[in-house]
Order: sequence, then structure tokens, then C-alpha cells
Amino acid sequence: YVKGLFDRVVIEIPFLGKNLKKLALSRFSRSLATLYAGGVEMHKALKLSIETMGNSYLQQRSRIVQVALSEGETLTRSMAATVVFPVNLVEMVAVGEQTGELDKMLHKAADYYEFEADKAIKALLAAIPIGIYLLVAIYIAFTVISFYAGYFRAIGNIAQ
Repeated sequence: YVKGLFDRVVIEIPFLGKNLKKLALSRFSRSLATLYAGGVEMHKALKLSIETMGNSYLQQRSRIVQVALSEGETLTRSMAATVVFPVNLVEMVAVGEQTGELDKMLHKAADYYEFEADKAIKALLAAIPIGIYLLVAIYIAFTVISFYAGYFRAIGNIAQ
């Protein structure tokens, strides 16, 4: 329960959560594509792919897909019923189901989510040093201003 709560909080963090979700979707898509292309039954492939997401909150929410699939729904409809899978992934799965190339579409989706997450992480890594420099500059300015404020206050007290 605690892990699920922690994973939900992590997913809700503004910049980080969105990218962690993209990475989880990438792992899911790549695993499902590989297992499906390898001839593993869809229900079992889906179960194993959900386990690769690495986030217990997303895994728990994704299990709805397994239930819907076992009740006879298509993969597209069962994925659309969750809040986990974005519309573009669901649409790619729909195209893959209609054309009979589900594994190729899932590989493309995995590539897309990996690219998007990598791009965002690189931007974050470029911004971290700037943030650190800014914090150091603020600390130094605060220290200098505090010193001179005390210095001038002491001079003012002596002059009186």
C-alpha cells in the first residue's frame, strides 16, 4: 500500500512524474511488442508487460486492461478504459490491431516515449547547474548584504 501511494505521488510531481510515466509506457510497449511478436498469448503477454512498468500505481491501474481483455474486449477498448494510457498510444494500438502489425506499432510507440523522456531529461540536466549557480549567488548576496547591514548599523550606533 505504501509503495503504491509513493508511486502515485511520484507520478504527480510536475516535471519528473510525466517523464517517469513516459518511461514506464515505453517499457510496457516494448515488452508487449516483443512478447506478442514472439507468439506469447496476449493475456499472458499483457500481464508480463504490465509488470515491467516499474511503478506499482500504474501497474495497478493497468490491470483493468487484463480484466477487460479476458471479458472479450479488444486491446484498444480496454486500454482506453484506463487513465494510464494516453490517447496517442491507444490510437497507435488501434491502428496496429486493424492492420495486423500490432508489434510494429508498439515498437514505434516505445521509441517515441523513450525519445520524449530522453529529451526532457537532457533539458533537466542542463537546467540543474544553472539552478545551483543561482542558489549559490543568492546565498552569497544574502551573506554580503547581512555583513554590510550589520557593519553600517554598528557605525551608526558608534556615531550616535
